[in-house]
Amino acid sequence: MKAPVLILGWIPRIVLTIARSLHRHGIPVDVADCVMAPAVHSRAVRRFFRLPYPNKAPRDFVNELRAAIAGGDYDLLIPADDVAIATLMENYKELNQVIRIACPPPEITQRVLNKPQTLAVAQGCGMRVPRTMLAEHSGMLREFPEQLPFPWILKPAEKEKRFEEFTSFRVNTLSEIDQKYPTPRKFEPPMLVQEYCEGVGVGVQMLLHQGECLAVFQHRRLKELPFGGGVAESATGGLVA
Repeated sequence: MKAPVLILGWIPRIVLTIARSLHRHGIPVDVADCVMAPAVHSRAVRRFFRLPYPNKAPRDFVNELRAAIAGGDYDLLIPADDVAIATLMENYKELNQVIRIACPPPEITQRVLNKPQTLAVAQGCGMRVPRTMLAEHSGMLREFPEQLPFPWILKPAEKEKRFEEFTSFRVNTLSEIDQKYPTPRKFEPPMLVQEYCEGVGVGVQMLLHQGECLAVFQHRRLKELPFGGGVAESATGGLVA
């Protein structure tokens, strides 16, 4: 019998796609959720259990995950969303000693979780990127229109182990900023302020192993929320940041 795999995630269309693929190859799959989403049910999932939410009880999350790993004899741990990835990166050194993690180490993954780093890598590869400014406080937004004409796209500069206030937000006027932030507030993490670029949303997925590209796939977004520039929306109503 093949060794089981543990998936850490809460978005059904992602978790179940992975689970069904592994199940077709005869690999037992368990799923753990740490955000209190509805339980995942599928013939491809052998067992489902919950872990403490890492932003509220980080040590309890790690301890219970380690206990699950020790009791499950898993071959691999697959993080399947931003919360899972960010949390595992914070505890990578400890958890990587007890299980293989299907994710690059923090020094690589951080380039994806941190959007300014992602933009810098893209520019270094010769790709065009939107003009971008960084705001650490809501009051700074009123200083930007002279340097960066409207409309803007606001988004948190980093993906975290907590749910972000929003993944993408379009701003057309200063009055919309006042409505969004009627009282001054600090942004933690900082906020990216980007020029709005008209076009079509696309995505590229790649599977790499030891520097070798094993598979690559590109898609065009059919739905976005909000329409005209935002995050991808699946046919079942789920969101992709």
